[in-house]
Formats: sequence, C-alpha cells, structure tokens
Amino acid sequence: MLLPGFDSSLLEFRHLLPLLATNREIWALDLFGFGFTEYLPTIAVNPYNIRQHLLSILKSWITRPIILVCASLGGAVALDFALHHPRSVEC
Repeated sequence: MLLPGFDSSLLEFRHLLPLLATNREIWALDLFGFGFTEYLPTIAVNPYNIRQHLLSILKSWITRPIILVCASLGGAVALDFALHHPRSVEC
C-alpha cells in the first residue's frame, strides 16, 4: 500500500504505481483528511482517526497483512499503524 505525504494525494505515486503493479497487487490510499478524501467537519483529523481509516480499508478490502511504502507524513502514519496493529503489516 502506498501512502502519500502531507498535503498530497495518491497522485504522488502516479508514475510509480504502474511499475509496481506489474508483479503484485498495489493499493494507493489518500490519508484521512488529505488528498481526495471527503472532508467531514464532524470528525477530527488526528492520528487515531487516520489509523482507524487505514485499518478500515485493510479489513474491508484487502483482508491480509500489507507492506507500507510511504512518503513524508505517510511514513509517520505507517510507523504509528505498525506499532498499533503489528499483525496487519509485513516486512
């Protein structure tokens, strides 16, 4: 799964995605509160909600451990996610 950085979107990976997708399933996800995610003023954009958004995607659509490839803020999200959900990530 590709996670973009602060004030960015999954389009950050538009050139890399096709190259990686030649030999494995690749997901590119906008972080909750950034990119093309819907703005919901009733839900705070904070580490917990970003982590829950990622976990929800993982449980709903992917259903297996993932490798996280990240830029900038995406790297911080990946570290936080791996610390809280170590069985959901692989190296």
